[in-house]
Amino acid sequence: MTTSSHTVERGLAISQDDVRPLFADYELGRYCADWSMPKEGARAIEAEAAFALLQRPSAVTFYATRGSRIVGFLTGQKSAWDTDFWGIPYASVDQLHAIGETEAEREEIHVSLLEAFDGWLATEGMRFANARVHILDLAQVHALERRGYRYIETTLTNCLDVRKERFSLPEGYVIRAPKEGETALLVGMTKDAFVTHRFYADPGFPRKKVDEMYERWVESSLTSPAWTTIVLDKDGDAKGFFIYKIEDLREHIGLRITKWRMGVLGGDDHAK
Repeated sequence: MTTSSHTVERGLAISQDDVRPLFADYELGRYCADWSMPKEGARAIEAEAAFALLQRPSAVTFYATRGSRIVGFLTGQKSAWDTDFWGIPYASVDQLHAIGETEAEREEIHVSLLEAFDGWLATEGMRFANARVHILDLAQVHALERRGYRYIETTLTNCLDVRKERFSLPEGYVIRAPKEGETALLVGMTKDAFVTHRFYADPGFPRKKVDEMYERWVESSLTSPAWTTIVLDKDGDAKGFFIYKIEDLREHIGLRITKWRMGVLGGDDHAK
């Protein structure tokens, strides 16, 4: 696909050096938007994360080029888990990114990339596709609107600087590892915890099936070796749990970051 200013191609062979210039002035994302983070290091994190997405064997990637220069990309994939669970061919746009001198130019690049991706969706018989983009990137938002994508939810990213804050547990509460056979109890604490999330907000997904999906998601998170679970205990009973992992980003921003998967309080301990 060719426009007056750029060409869209699928599956170019690229290096990290091709990706870094796309984030040279980047101001969005978890790290770049945080004023406390060194900007150069934050942009390096974004560029490396994008390159990792582009290199996945399962990735379906389209590049926008101007001459020999990459000015944008879209990378997505078919979700095998969602396709199997929902019973429909299901795909995701995992990152959409473009650079340009104006927002209108960036929007047109995004539209071209989405057109190419939509062509792939049609060829592969996909029946559902979702995209997650930064709400402040209006060029992305408007491009998705032009291609018929529907707004479902806004996700907020909260953070806490534990270099400045210290906390202690109320009397009688302790933190421990999960006990064997405790998974079902912990999953049960999450009942109705996700009712504001996107699958509940989308009327195309049956409510009972969504309930089941979140139960499976919580259970897989609790048992995944990629995440760590800690349990809030009082008098031998689980009162809540927290799922997290630590990423070592000291090379770029001098910090280790704890990423929260979910934090849950059960029953009588809500709001405490």
